[in-house]
Amino acid sequence: MPLLCVQLRGFTAVPGWQGALDRFTATAIEVGPQAIALYLSPLGDGRESYAKLLHAHLAARHLRAAGVPTIAWRQGIYGSALVAAGLDGYECGMGVGERGDVRGFIGARKPRKPSSEPQGGFAASGIYIPSLRRSVPPKVARVLFADARLRGRVICDSITCCPRGTDSMLQSKGRAHAVPLTRPRARRARPDAKREVAAEPHRQASRKRLRNRNKGQRGSGPSRPT
Repeated sequence: MPLLCVQLRGFTAVPGWQGALDRFTATAIEVGPQAIALYLSPLGDGRESYAKLLHAHLAARHLRAAGVPTIAWRQGIYGSALVAAGLDGYECGMGVGERGDVRGFIGARKPRKPSSEPQGGFAASGIYIPSLRRSVPPKVARVLFADARLRGRVICDSITCCPRGTDSMLQSKGRAHAVPLTRPRARRARPDAKREVAAEPHRQASRKRLRNRNKGQRGSGPSRPT
């Protein structure tokens, strides 16, 4: 599922944002997606202005007008409102999707800079788990290491990286870890010929909508949401 993530106010304030959405949709249609995900950020804490909500709905309806099913991606309390405005559904991840804030999400997981003085207001450095290929909070890592059945699966087996096993991992404090460069390639699923044939008419219809809309926009001149 192609996912479009944009900074809401900065994106819709630029002239020609409709054309940018059309170019994204035209590219997404070529892969024959079942749906397109729209992730507008920041949005969803319930304190947005009417102008900001108007821009969100205009962008969502413009993207959906191409004819491809569109899903509101982590748009907090406005997911159902966007569905009422014409989208085909909304997604909300448990515990993390109640509010869409990409910049805040990235900042909360940024490793702390090493310092001798105690710092407040920052999350603890994550513990990298090779089998998961991601970092987890130290509290979560200790729970995994305490389980005898899981410890062997989540421990770093590099002698140079973590010579003392779980003790080295817990004391890493955000340092660089040995990440294997040769990762197993996921087997690429072969497209179903029947599905491709069935999807082609929908692609052609979506392309035709985009062409007609672009012709209309060139004839009427650029427009901006008010």
